[in-house]
Amino acid sequence: MLKYSLIVVYIISLIASDYSTQNIDKVLFQHRHTPLNTNNVLDLTNPFKSYTHTKYRKKSKSQKKSLLKLSAIINNKAKINDKWYQKGDSLKEYKITNITPKTITLQSNSGATKVLKVNELIE
Repeated sequence: MLKYSLIVVYIISLIASDYSTQNIDKVLFQHRHTPLNTNNVLDLTNPFKSYTHTKYRKKSKSQKKSLLKLSAIINNKAKINDKWYQKGDSLKEYKITNITPKTITLQSNSGATKVLKVNELIE
């Protein structure tokens, strides 16, 4: 009799464990997530960075194209918008008139000058 009661308890525990795992699966997998593609990845933002200042707000594609960003200055050459330039080169409506270790000076076609620092954006 004891042998049969142990078998019944064992079968009941198997049924109960199978039922509980089915419920866990339903709870864990009830939400379907869309897989990541190139567009989704490009829209991701850093969850730990605060974007309250207008300097860091997301720009539209047309705004991004019109901006100039100085990334680096090495050996009197400046990396602007992922391309390398030197003194005398032209980009958009500007000409590079001076390069220092920390800044570059741009002169527009109208004669106005702008000083651009590393990691600074200008239009």
